[in-house]
Amino acid sequence: MSIARKNWPLILLITPLAILIAFQMYYILMKTAGYEVGHDPENVERLLARAVAEKNPTICKKLIVPPQIFGGPARYDLVNGCYEGYAMETGDMSICQSLISPGLCVMAIAGRKNNPELCEQAYAPTRNNPDDHRGSCFGYFAERERERD
Repeated sequence: MSIARKNWPLILLITPLAILIAFQMYYILMKTAGYEVGHDPENVERLLARAVAEKNPTICKKLIVPPQIFGGPARYDLVNGCYEGYAMETGDMSICQSLISPGLCVMAIAGRKNNPELCEQAYAPTRNNPDDHRGSCFGYFAERERERD
């Protein structure tokens, strides 16, 4: 009888354990390399704070979301939220064009800066499904103007 055949129960027990340990080591190593690991909003907030402090929006990509059994926010959604936060914090509208909804991002910045001229940029014509929020943006400022009168 061979050793492998004799020890198969032990091999079946150790293999999944070794895989689990390897995954955990990967996540630990990535954390030491400056990545955030997990799907908690706090991870995104830490990345956003670092990105703003270092004036580097690509830090938002330093997020690893481990496989989840019961779902939760996807990595893309979390990274998108970080980029959106960066655009809001810095007023950098060029970041908006890479978001899920660039028009809403530009509209929010226009409102924050109280500048209706920015509304013209609340449009992403290069997408298959154009994201056009110019009307809503201009409407927001028109409504504010009516309220003042």
